[in-house]
Amino acid sequence: MHLRCSKLHVGQLGQLLLILCCSLLAKIPVFVANAATSATTVVIDGEGSAHEASSIQEDHIMQYGSFELLEKLPHDAKAFTQGVSFFNGYIYEGTGLHGSSQIRKLDPKDPSKPIEIYNIPSEFFGEGITHYTNGKGKDRIIQLTWQEGQALVYDANTLKALFQFEYHIKTSNGEGWGITFDAVANEFIVSDGSANLFFWDAAEINACEIKTDSESQHGQADDDEMRLCLVEIEASRSVVVRSFVHDLPEAIPIRYVNELELIPAKSYGALSHTVFANVWYQRYILEIDPNSGIVLKLFDLATLCPELSPRGENVLNGISISGDADGDRVVYITGKQWDSMYKIKLHD
Repeated sequence: MHLRCSKLHVGQLGQLLLILCCSLLAKIPVFVANAATSATTVVIDGEGSAHEASSIQEDHIMQYGSFELLEKLPHDAKAFTQGVSFFNGYIYEGTGLHGSSQIRKLDPKDPSKPIEIYNIPSEFFGEGITHYTNGKGKDRIIQLTWQEGQALVYDANTLKALFQFEYHIKTSNGEGWGITFDAVANEFIVSDGSANLFFWDAAEINACEIKTDSESQHGQADDDEMRLCLVEIEASRSVVVRSFVHDLPEAIPIRYVNELELIPAKSYGALSHTVFANVWYQRYILEIDPNSGIVLKLFDLATLCPELSPRGENVLNGISISGDADGDRVVYITGKQWDSMYKIKLHD
């Protein structure tokens, strides 16, 4: 069933009911560990061994955070934004739609006017992006595609298209939505519009660099073309994003998890980073423990979101660190076809 919950401006209780409505009607399986134990990550399709990590208590009740608006910036209202990522003083933006998908390099002072653009082949519908550094210390931008099952990799400095690879349909619904990179764990965290977060080992993707470099040296590939790396990336593990709320005995799984960003954690003990995510068609972002999938906080951004257009496409869909000091938790926020991008500071 394809459920689209209406994007109403509601209070905290209404938001919780909306989450419950979306999740229960979607009939997503719920993984709930013993409330007295530390977190254990679920494994894909029941196969393999569980990945255990230091995490938040399993019965953590979702809290509410707040934000401070620091700056309102112009944004290209024609950009069908699917993800943003900050690197080396620039904002990178991935846009979607067949025939219109792009990678853009933006000036943070005026993100409405791209400095550089790479037009993605029309057969691809661009989705989430993130910056990462490969095993050789080279900076890359990776971009998912919606239903094509391909990820595209670019040189972060020049936007030159380098290679593409397949991500395996068995570990997802075959779609790509959001992606972020954990440099400490050397893994990508990926969403597919379900209630799951998937984890990819970056070493497998770095191996593609070796394969494509070898092909280039032997004249097997045109330097002007994006090369296909003949590997299929499978997730090493996954977690179900779910929320514990007052007066409910079990966790609520959260469906339609979309754009992702990894941000330094505060007030969570040994947990060094948390994942921030927007949920398709909702006006809030969630802070998630990546080891357990538990939702820690909800940040209501309704005051930043425009009214829905007649086609209902102009939804919140862009979260990125800003380059400010990590402890400041200052991020950029935007959405599909928004005429503004916002710089905000997150508060507990």
